[in-house]
Amino acid sequence: MTPLLSLPDFGDAWWPCDFTRFVPIFEKGAAVYQEPLFKWVANRLWEAHKALHPDDYGIGTARFLIDAARWRDADIGEEIPAGKSRLIMDEMVGKKIVFRNGTAPDSNYMLLNYRDEGDSGYLFKEYMRTTITAEEEKPHHGHSDENSISSLISNQTILLNDAGYRPFLPSGDFGAYRADYFHNRMCVRKNRRWIRLENERKEQDMFEFLRHSGFFRPVHTKLIDFMTFEKVDMSRTRLEDEELGYFGERTIVYQKEANYYVIFDSVKATRRDVFTLTNLWHTQQILAQGDQWYDGRINDVKGYENPGDWRLLVYFPQKHPDRNFGVFDLTRHDQPAKAIYETASSYLYENQLETFVTVLVPHGPDVNPADIVKQFEFMPADKDPQGAGVCRTENGREEHIVVKMDLTMDYSQRTIIPRYEQEKGAFKSGGITTDANFVFTAKENNRMYWAASYLSLLKYAEKTLHSSRKQSYLRQPSGSEEILWRPVKWRSWEEKLSL
Repeated sequence: MTPLLSLPDFGDAWWPCDFTRFVPIFEKGAAVYQEPLFKWVANRLWEAHKALHPDDYGIGTARFLIDAARWRDADIGEEIPAGKSRLIMDEMVGKKIVFRNGTAPDSNYMLLNYRDEGDSGYLFKEYMRTTITAEEEKPHHGHSDENSISSLISNQTILLNDAGYRPFLPSGDFGAYRADYFHNRMCVRKNRRWIRLENERKEQDMFEFLRHSGFFRPVHTKLIDFMTFEKVDMSRTRLEDEELGYFGERTIVYQKEANYYVIFDSVKATRRDVFTLTNLWHTQQILAQGDQWYDGRINDVKGYENPGDWRLLVYFPQKHPDRNFGVFDLTRHDQPAKAIYETASSYLYENQLETFVTVLVPHGPDVNPADIVKQFEFMPADKDPQGAGVCRTENGREEHIVVKMDLTMDYSQRTIIPRYEQEKGAFKSGGITTDANFVFTAKENNRMYWAASYLSLLKYAEKTLHSSRKQSYLRQPSGSEEILWRPVKWRSWEEKLSL
């Protein structure tokens, strides 16, 4: 449930969706499981439908309300959800993650969808593939939206949304609106988008290069990590494409107090080839732009007027001479839209890594986005591109977000336990030295807050904030009697201290 009291649109859905058909489902769930949270959802969906369609007294609505009346338990009261970031269902079925700080209308909400086709329900999916013309669908009613951000809402304003259902049967031109390039995600293609002829660069149009018939291509996804801390929440998910020969990871960091998001994307080749990697974000209007940043706004979604007046700053802070940035026009949700992109074409060897960083900042109409951009700085790691960081400074407060982009960089070549070595895995980004998968620090005056995941070492400006004690490991896979003393990794930790 979004702060706009609606269900998010993903896959073959329109915004806003037909709320009434979900009312009896949540009434049934509330009655069967005696769950007041479901009762709250059912009532909010009905209220939202009445607000959008005050004159809807048709037979379709009546049919759903009859089922809701038959299945409801009038003795169950309502309970407002906690409104915290969480996994949706689980990492096997739901494969979605919500980042949020409440359920009030002006709260913040982001939905990450990493749902792949999966291995379950083979017979039913095969039946759909062989019965209807839906070659662009991920069976059934799914899109190529793995590791895509389907929705971003802040202060009652839709800032990022999904692509919509389809313009006509069986699908629109070039897979509209189901193909990967209609979504807020990384898109990977073989071949180079440009060539050099007589020392002049000739480029193919970005949208023309990306698009194809729209035919759905299966990939696999998995959850790597999800953590909630006092000041930040984070997730890491992986997409594996065996056919193209790469896997990509997306790490999302949500700073709850200042309301900004930093997205770390990595692509690692599993075979050598020429790849073009494109980082896509969609909006309707570009209100302002500068050096590697764009300020966008969505006015309406297929006639649904955006209730808020906020904007979204999209900033690519990495400085790469071989990267291109720009905007191209396309159609989403049956209306004109614009795709903001960062792209790179390169010949990649096995296990070669490319990284992309995006800063997303919701803001009001009276805020100059150029001033926000000045707050953020990309902090390359000394072992670039295996690590990356972003620093934000404002009014004397300094924040660092550091991510290990290569999770196997600390693995020993020997078959030993523990396999990870602190010296191999530690890297420096800005003032942070760590072997953690993720670190967030906030310093103001002499006060420090930090949170980290999967670490044995953390230093700030050479001051040790965490160092795991060494432990002895006696049993080795080889059967040898070698005794290793190694620092053990902690799952997570957060702390406040004085420097």
